[in-house]
Amino acid sequence: MRLFDIPNELRAAIFGLVLALPQPIYIYQELGATGVEAFITKKPLRWLALLATSKAVQDEAAAVLFGANHFHMMDAAGTFPRRSK
Repeated sequence: MRLFDIPNELRAAIFGLVLALPQPIYIYQELGATGVEAFITKKPLRWLALLATSKAVQDEAAAVLFGANHFHMMDAAGTFPRRSK
């Protein structure tokens, strides 16, 4: 059986088990930077594997990723834990 032979609802449930986090994902932009970055207390490496599987999987799983998680926008002047470089 192939992944896309599974009904949409079941695939969404599987993607939710892999991609949903109990803690928020913090989105921020460092001063002077042009792009934004994300900070996750526990970086789930399985996301990369799932999202890199194929364009079709990425499109479907991204909807679950962004729909199942809570994102907190941080302002550049606010307090935020700095990452080591």
